[in-house]
Amino acid sequence: VLAGDHLKAAAELGIPLVGVGLLYRGGYFKQGVDESCSQTEEYQPVDPEALGLVREQPTVEVDLGGERVAAAVWRKDVGSVPLYLLEVDWLTDALYGGDREHRIRQELLLGVGGVRALAALGIAPTVYHLNEGHSAFLAVERLRELVRGGRDLQEAIEHVRRSSVFTTHTPVPAGNEVFGDELVLRYVGGLAAEAGLGEEELLALGRAA
Repeated sequence: VLAGDHLKAAAELGIPLVGVGLLYRGGYFKQGVDESCSQTEEYQPVDPEALGLVREQPTVEVDLGGERVAAAVWRKDVGSVPLYLLEVDWLTDALYGGDREHRIRQELLLGVGGVRALAALGIAPTVYHLNEGHSAFLAVERLRELVRGGRDLQEAIEHVRRSSVFTTHTPVPAGNEVFGDELVLRYVGGLAAEAGLGEEELLALGRAA
């Protein structure tokens, strides 16, 4: 609802905006309570075509800890604002599901795959807005692209900083993602190395002050 309202407002105001997210095939869930007073979840499967989503041509590839996966790209227009949703059936199965490894894979797909999807679609944003840290790895992918294009690493870092906006509506530890060093290096180390970042430099970017 929050993101949809943001896109709708941008369309009504004529703001040039593009949204990127994940298509969760499991949908959201209906909450219930069982006999032991524990919460139960009944997921409501999503049919993207029934919701008016259209499959786009490009397929986006992302390396997930040495495993290359191909993500489908779906589009839904919210007025004049397009929303692109990435899908990998076994990975974008449910919102808030899985363990830490499943979650870092989802965030890599969103962040890295999101940047690559926009590039494949011929869209070149001037500013990237990250709401919460879920798409934070897009910054590393942007660094990789800039360095590969001939930018000096420090110049690339400053450019990404100047053209990134971050907002949060849950500024407490419980509302933000935290991953262990080993998990980050296993999944993001190769991407960072392509951008010219060493392991300690990568970890330092994500550590709380």
